[in-house]
Amino acid sequence: MNRIFACIAFLAICLYGLIDQQNRLTKKQLAIPQLTQEIKMIHEESARLKYVIEQFENPEHLLTMYRQGAFSQLHFPTENCVVCSYQGLALVPVDVQTGEMPAHAAFPRTFVATLSH
Repeated sequence: MNRIFACIAFLAICLYGLIDQQNRLTKKQLAIPQLTQEIKMIHEESARLKYVIEQFENPEHLLTMYRQGAFSQLHFPTENCVVCSYQGLALVPVDVQTGEMPAHAAFPRTFVATLSH
């Protein structure tokens, strides 16, 4: 009698675990369409914001902003206001006597414009 009760209890626990696992799986499957919709909305918002940024950074728009009185203090940078930074300088040995890089070391440059009065 105890063996039958133990078998029935074990079967009930296994059945409960199976049903619980199915319920968790069903909840996740029901959440997928909502998450897909949210991802789609985020992608659309991202595309819209990229368009807005491109429109704002459009040279024509920047020149119209330059012509407005609120932005009249801005000016085009001159050569002495632009800092040129070479990438990867730590990887190339510099000549100790002259302080120059070898001529064969061609690195991409990063230009940073600074505004000074």
